[in-house]
This record gives sequence, structure tokens and C-alpha cells, in this order.
Amino acid sequence: MQKQSFPISLPTGRNRLIGSLLRKLTAILCVVSFQLPLQAQVLINESFKNSTTTTFTLRNDAVLTANNGGGTTDTEGNGYLRLTSNGTNQRGAVISNAAFPAAQGFNISFEFFAYTASTSGADGFSVFLIDGATPLANFTPGAFGSSLGYAPATTGTTTTPGATNGYLGIGLDEFGGFNTNFEGRTGGGATYVRNTVAIRGNAAGGYALLTPVLTTSNAGGTIGVSTTRAQSTSTNYRRATISVTPTGGTYRIIVRIQNGTGLTTAINSFLLPTAPPATLRLGLAASTGSSTNTHEVRNLYVVVPPTAQDDNVVTPNNTPITISILDNDNAANSTFDYSTIDLDPSTIAIEQTRTVTGGTFRVNANGTVTFTPSGTGSVGAVSIPYLVSTNAVGTGTTAVPATPTNPATITVQVGGQGTDIATSVTAPRTVTPSSTITYTVTTTNIGTAAASTVRPTLTLSQGLSPVNLPAAYSYANGVVTFPETSSLAAGTGSVSYTVSFTAPSTISTVTGTARATTSSTDVNANNNNGTAANSVALTDVSRPLPVELVHFKAVAAVDNVQLTWRTASERNNAYFQVESSLNGHTFSPVGRVRGHGTSSRPHDYAFTDASAAQYGSAVVYYRLRQVDGDGTETFSSVRAVQLQDGLLPARLQLVPNPAHAQVQVLEASTSTPIELLDLTGRIVRVHTASTPLPLTGISAGVYVVRQGARTARLVVQ
Repeated sequence: MQKQSFPISLPTGRNRLIGSLLRKLTAILCVVSFQLPLQAQVLINESFKNSTTTTFTLRNDAVLTANNGGGTTDTEGNGYLRLTSNGTNQRGAVISNAAFPAAQGFNISFEFFAYTASTSGADGFSVFLIDGATPLANFTPGAFGSSLGYAPATTGTTTTPGATNGYLGIGLDEFGGFNTNFEGRTGGGATYVRNTVAIRGNAAGGYALLTPVLTTSNAGGTIGVSTTRAQSTSTNYRRATISVTPTGGTYRIIVRIQNGTGLTTAINSFLLPTAPPATLRLGLAASTGSSTNTHEVRNLYVVVPPTAQDDNVVTPNNTPITISILDNDNAANSTFDYSTIDLDPSTIAIEQTRTVTGGTFRVNANGTVTFTPSGTGSVGAVSIPYLVSTNAVGTGTTAVPATPTNPATITVQVGGQGTDIATSVTAPRTVTPSSTITYTVTTTNIGTAAASTVRPTLTLSQGLSPVNLPAAYSYANGVVTFPETSSLAAGTGSVSYTVSFTAPSTISTVTGTARATTSSTDVNANNNNGTAANSVALTDVSRPLPVELVHFKAVAAVDNVQLTWRTASERNNAYFQVESSLNGHTFSPVGRVRGHGTSSRPHDYAFTDASAAQYGSAVVYYRLRQVDGDGTETFSSVRAVQLQDGLLPARLQLVPNPAHAQVQVLEASTSTPIELLDLTGRIVRVHTASTPLPLTGISAGVYVVRQGARTARLVVQ
């Protein structure tokens, strides 16, 4: 059986890891729905092959080559995003027009092309994420040259700031400067190391280098090549895949670079130190200096994938065992296709029988896997990776194709008994400076054999001031070492410790990572080595909220939604912005209510959304954005309102939404004009349905598109 192909080109021949790992990062664009979707796997799908894009805004020297960009003659459907030409001191960037939710995690995949007559060009690419609340008009890329459009830089007396509200920047660095501390960059080495991949952090931390300083290349090959626009059959073909997985309130990052038919993991499971904002925007940038390359990008996908979890079981000597490997996996609102269970993700073919040292794994028709040990004696732990794809969902323009999971591991402990210690940590999510934070670390033996000499630890941020310690704490590296436990009984043995300390005023986020070791053979090290989601806790240290909100209600009335809220006290409260959403993730402003500044008395507020019935959705979500006098903002919890069915007109379908340059009204009548109305009911544009509705000259905001009795809400950016 051959592994399923997706709408990207894959190299021919046997391709270690490429087929399996790249399939999970590709998908077909879904038309935006105005209700909560059944699946939300595709966040961005942009080929950059055409003369226009509604997905991204281009900045500086960035051009689309199908639009005569850079003097090219590429035809429509055959173009590229050119971030720089092969000239000196070029700089180009793009930023996504729409923000997407941060909490779910996602994978990024794109082809990149850096080429001249040699492989010694410069400077490189960056892939970056910024706070999704940043208005497009306010966004400015970071410094170019070795900062690659994300980090800041100081040259002479001039300082160029980093990317506006940056959260994360990943550099694909041809010249090696992104990894250095030159030009005033925070963190990094004093030596240029070509062909490296590194991560820099958020704006609040000075865009500091987060990954270790590199002394050798980790990209698996040269980022710049001598072949012009090398395609997938060439050894000079390049593709980047980035896995962004939620873990303990932050992200775990994996970066892989495809070099021809080889795949290199440049950054493996790096845990970011800070939590992401609620939403994110994606950006790409590239630059040249005195050394040059043409820098281009194609076929960018941002996908929310299904997920697979590790499976760990124990079986006696010479006794087969059947494992329900899919029971703890998440199909992302689809179902798993049993025929795609692949026991060897390192090959192109789907392997449903695999023999390794210690036994044979075989996939059954019902999606389970049977392991048969070899020989009659104890062979210890036997492990293999696997992945599985979901079934395709939907048809036509709303179809979501089959999507692979991340690779997970099946581990079978053969012979004797199995010890399995699992460690977790809990802590408050938010505290105020100078308050007491308490972290609780729990270590449990969930295996079938007793665990001997168990040593739990907790790695905290460095330089804290502990208040209550049951054991040693190292100020230098932040490690708390708890008392050793001589034995934990099988199945139920557990030990818990707490450590308390004063919340610092100089650190915005405190991180705690729990681990444990045992002198016994541990069946599964992944639940006690600090990589499991529940082994990491983050605590945000923030000032007290400026407004004490007593209640916030949203109720559907006859033809509108009435919102009311009360505050117990206020401090420097400038105003409340009422925001609505049709999917619970992307919010747009619908009105503003002035606050009472500073007050210790209760205050009642009310707002009526008179346009709710025109949104074309059975459910509308509301939240309050409270803004201080100094611009600091906080958000209320979200309220969902079920509108009366009789008030809802038939909905139009708009693609894309949000939109910038134009919007297509699907299945519109050609005999009735399309009207664009603002939220006061004023008609601002009338258009025929035969062509997309142009948005040139329309101010950013929320509008209603109407054709006869059918309406839909449109967000213009």
C-alpha cells in the first residue's frame, strides 16, 4: 500500500521521513463558515502563485512575481512570493491579514527558495508570530540584515526595533548572524555560523535568543543553493515544517528542514518560556546585505492537525497483547482511517506489519495493534513509532482532506513486571507581584511493579525567593530537589510535595517543570522526564486587574442582543469595548461604553447590539475589552447568545472573511444587486453579483452584506 498523497509535490524514491511528516502539514482551504465549524483544520492556505493575495499584506521589497513583481514574467498560477531580489540591502516581509486562535496549536509548512550562482549568499528567512490583536496598520517588521525582519538591530546611532508585538521568531539563517549578539541583539554568540536554525523570543524579553548558541550548522544542508527554484525532484529542493504544540500553557517547537530527499530535525522539542497571546498573526521575512540571494516562498499551509498520544503496556513473557492505540488519540472532529495506521513513518510505504528486535507488531482490521514477543525470555521494553490519518470530511469547497497525526510511540514491556512513575505539577495560572505562589509536585507509580529510589525534582525560573522548601533549592539553576522516596507501591503509590515562594516583580512568567527518576526500569520515561503536558506549569505575574467585574450578561431580545454588566470598583478605567464573534475565536468591535475612571462604588453598564439579527448566525459570542487610560487592556469571559430562529434571515456565504481587497459572494443571484451596509444601516456600496465585491476605499470594520432578504456579516481589514 502506498501512503496517501496531498496537494504538494513529494520527491520520488525512498524518502526517509519526508512522506509521513509532510503529509500532516498540507490541506485544502476551507470556506469560512458563520457558525462554529465541524472541523477547523486549515488556518492558512496560500500558494503565492497568483498575482494577488487576500491572505497576506506585503511590506517593503516583497512582491508577487505573477504580478510582474521584481521584473519577472511568471504567468498567473505560476508565480512565487519574492521577499528579496538578488540585490544588496534588500528587505521584504508579509503579515497575515487575519489572526487565528493560539490555544489549539498548529503546524506550519512552506517551500523556500534561496538561490544565486553559489551557496554563500545571505542573509536568510524568518518565520514569526506576533500578537493577533495588533492592527495591520500598526505592524512594522523588525530590522533586516542578520535580524531577518524579526529581531531589532543597532547600527551606528540608529536602532531599528523588532517586529511589532513579536511573540516568536524562527530564523533560517544562511549567513549566521541571527544566532549572534552583534548589532545589539539580545543573546547569541560572537561567531557567524552559516546554515543554522534558531529561535528568538518575544518583544517583552528583548527578542532574546532562546535556543542554545550554535557553533555548527544544524540545518542539514545549505539554505541557499545554486539551482534556481529547485523543485521536489532536485537535491536542492528545500521545505520547512514547524510543529507548534500546546504544552503547559506555552508551546513546544519542532523545526524540520527538508533538503532534497533528506529530512533534518533542526530544533527538537524546544519549550518556549512564555505563554502566547490569545490570537496570533503569521509573518515571513527575508533580507540581503552585501552578500545576496534571491529569496522566495511558495505553498504555505498552517494546519491544526489531529494528534496521537504514546501508548505503554506490559505483557508477560511469550504472551501476545492487543493494544487499542487510537483510544487516546484525537481525530480533530473526524474519524481515523484504520488503513493508514503506519508502523514505520520513516518510509514512504504504509507499513502495517513490522518486526523489530523483541517481537512483531501487526495492525488489525479494527484499528488495534497486536504485538507478539519473540522467544520465550524477558526482552524488556520494545518500542516503535506510528502515525495515522483521519478520513476526509465534507465535499467541494468545504472539504477537509485526510490529515496525518504527529508520530507517537507504542512501547511494550515484555517479561516480569513494569514500573511506570508519572510526575505532574499544579500551580496558579495568574498571581500578583509579592504574593505567595505554591507549586505542588505529585509523583505516582502507575505501573505493575514497585518503584525503588524515587527522586522528584522541580525546575523553577532562576533567582526566586522560596518561602517554604521541603528540600534543596539551587538559586543558580532553579532546581528544587525533593526528598528521596525509597519505594512506591505498584498502581497506587504516590508522593506529593509543595514549594512556595514570593511572586517576583521582575519576571512576567514563572515556569515550573516537574521530573522524577527511579532506580527501577521505567516502562515509560515520557511521563516523568518533563515533556508531558501536565509536567509543566506556568504562572503569569501581573498587576491587579483595574476593574472588578461582578457580572456580565448577554440576552437575546426581540430583534437585538442586550448586554449588561456591573463593576464593584474601577481604577483608571477609560472605556469598555463590546466585541462580537461568530465562531468564539475571532472578535470584532461593535460598540464602546465610557468607563468611570477610578471609583470604589459599583457601576452598572448596558449596551444594545441592534445588528445581531443581521449577522446570519444562530449563535453570537460577546466579550468585553476593558481599556485603561494608559492603553492597557483586559478581557472578560465570553458569553454565547442563542438567537431566535425566526429572526435569522437566510445567510449569504462570503469568501474570504475577514477580507481586505475584495470578497466573493457565493451562490448569489445575478439579478439582484449586492449591498454593503455599515452597522448603522447605511448603504456604503452597491455591486452586481457577477464579479467579486471590491473593498477598495472601505474603512476597516464590521459590515453587513445584503442581497434581498439574505445577509451575512463581513469583517474588513
